[in-house]
Amino acid sequence: ASFIRNSQYRSKFKYNYTTVTVESSPVIQESILPVSTLSTSARSSSTTWMTGASSSLYTYSNNWVEYKPTMSASGDLKINLEAINNGSKGIPASYTHFQLEVSVDGVSRGVFLVPASKPLWQPAQITLTGLAQGAHTVRLKWINDMSSATYDANFQFKNLTMTQVTVTQP
Repeated sequence: ASFIRNSQYRSKFKYNYTTVTVESSPVIQESILPVSTLSTSARSSSTTWMTGASSSLYTYSNNWVEYKPTMSASGDLKINLEAINNGSKGIPASYTHFQLEVSVDGVSRGVFLVPASKPLWQPAQITLTGLAQGAHTVRLKWINDMSSATYDANFQFKNLTMTQVTVTQP
């Protein structure tokens, strides 16, 4: 609380004060967790996920990778990565996004879109809300593989980070 001199009130004292309550904003804290692209805890198959340039992972079919982040407090989990198409034939203009089904502790949290491009790495962010404190298994499963005589989509990603986001009231 703070005090403001208010001279419009008369009293036998020299000053009157009015109490004003100041609302504080919530405090948002972000902590990067010790998880990286190559630090998978499990893969759908060791032969279907390959290590690429720039410490990246890529796959040629609908496969998954798992990570085991530990949340020090309840909150949200931001997953950041960069993706590119690794197919030699390219992708059609209509194939704009890789579709990733994201699960936490065996429960699907939905399908998230990650930009797909051949010539440039594209950044993406996935936010999972309401995770409890403790260790979790996060699975990223690529679900929209596409291959034809003229096109070939192959999901490749790098620079994976997982960030714990907590909000506290002051």
